[in-house]
Amino acid sequence: MLLRTFLLLFSGSLGLSLQGSGFYLTEKPDRWRFSEPTPAYETASKTEEMGTFQPGIEVQVKEVLPEDKAWRVHFARAGQEPLESFVDIPSLKKIDSRAVADSAEIFAEFPLLEKLMELDYRLLHGDIRDLAKALAERDKWGVTAGSRDDPTELTLRTSEITPVFGHEPVQLQLQKSIRGGNRIVVDVWNKGFTYQRPDFRENSARSQIRRGLNSFLEIWQNHGASHQRVRGGELTMIRDGGEVYSLPNFINLTFRHESGEYMILEITSAVPRRDAQGPPSDPAELRAFLEKQVTTSEETGHRYIENIPMINQGSRGYCVVATMGRVLNFYGFEVEINSLANLAGTLPETAFGQGGTFLNDALRAMRQSSHNSPFRLTDISAQSRRAERNVREAIEAGTPILWLIPGHMNLIIGYHPEGEGIVYSDSWGPGHEFKTMSWDKFHHYNQGMYLLRP
Repeated sequence: MLLRTFLLLFSGSLGLSLQGSGFYLTEKPDRWRFSEPTPAYETASKTEEMGTFQPGIEVQVKEVLPEDKAWRVHFARAGQEPLESFVDIPSLKKIDSRAVADSAEIFAEFPLLEKLMELDYRLLHGDIRDLAKALAERDKWGVTAGSRDDPTELTLRTSEITPVFGHEPVQLQLQKSIRGGNRIVVDVWNKGFTYQRPDFRENSARSQIRRGLNSFLEIWQNHGASHQRVRGGELTMIRDGGEVYSLPNFINLTFRHESGEYMILEITSAVPRRDAQGPPSDPAELRAFLEKQVTTSEETGHRYIENIPMINQGSRGYCVVATMGRVLNFYGFEVEINSLANLAGTLPETAFGQGGTFLNDALRAMRQSSHNSPFRLTDISAQSRRAERNVREAIEAGTPILWLIPGHMNLIIGYHPEGEGIVYSDSWGPGHEFKTMSWDKFHHYNQGMYLLRP
């Protein structure tokens, strides 16, 4: 059964919006000659002004501090130790106004790119609602994962999405990364929307987007802009690589394209998070982590696994891959739903049906996703009391169960210790994170249970 994307318009204050001139120089020069009066700040406070560097003065750039929008610099003094201070990272708008002017035509074809260059890049590591406010008016966004007070995914109204080099994207979302920070995901096209965009010309769109991005790269290459191909993440069987454009203003733009599957632009910060942690690579460490995620509901008494990320499949028949993705994200492996749909051979919606994933393809994809990982696919399907016991044991171990029911897959995330049934979660966004069902109904619907077990 397909449901419309669950959309909740959020309201209220979005917090303080960070301001900045944008177009910040990303590369670190060895030396820098000032072209205009530039305040110098004490390194201890980072805010107390200690003087002004006048035009023509040259300093050595020792360190880039993106979180503070600052450089740590040394000013050489005869017979004395160098004077150390902080200065603001220069804006390329002042350094190379011609390059900014040359970018105007590209910005007209890809308006979001101009906003990214003007953006206070620190918003990509801040509150997702502040990022949303900087990109569009707050009433243009809907919460498609998380809650109004703590959204983990915001989706822009389709009517507000601007073109990408002549092509109207099907979706634009802001997503919280499981490792911290935010990303902007522009779905130019994916096979889940084939029925809505039957006239989409994939090869033409790919060429036009690449040509536009390469033109922008050429304008800014003298200021550190670069391009490279990446193979993908930790799970070797999931093809989620792409072409990474490292742009001014500490912006990384990744163009992901798989023929017949998807065409996506993903925007992230080029500034690594100091507190970012990778997935547990040791099975024992992963098991210990998962066990700590099991808690008891004070309201209902259910034992359940908390902190499982939501992936909202929307109106697409992507329940299998969304459910898989939620488990992989929970285990610390950040995956993209369209890459999983490619791995699983998920069928798109057509005029004759809603699409979806065949069971054998789903099982194959789950096995393949386990390659080069600390977990393995385990079938715990059973009937009657044995099935109930399997549920309890899996939940107490902190391992969510991929649950197959007629025409659908979701997660079993809990149970009631006094025999009142299960807790399950669907991949349809807000309101579907925690739902309960009696054991009788569970047995009626149950067609299979699977674990990705450490």
